[in-house]
Amino acid sequence: MSYKLDFVPAAKKEWDKLDFTIKEQFMLALTIFFMRSLQKQKRRLESKVEREQKAIADLPELAITVLDYVKNHGRVTNRDMA
Repeated sequence: MSYKLDFVPAAKKEWDKLDFTIKEQFMLALTIFFMRSLQKQKRRLESKVEREQKAIADLPELAITVLDYVKNHGRVTNRDMA
């Protein structure tokens, strides 16, 4: 997968003036920034999923049944659970 940088015209003029090595370093730094951001997001999501799994494991069976119903059908009422 490849990406394309779009520039504000004034910024593009400045970018074009830069040496290839500096451009390369910038792109590497940008890539590292995004990869670290993705790693951080992944860790947060893993933590969130782990907390949710622990919370669900402690629930009574009826509560788990209600949660499953809500996941599959959206909103739930008392009549739905009867």
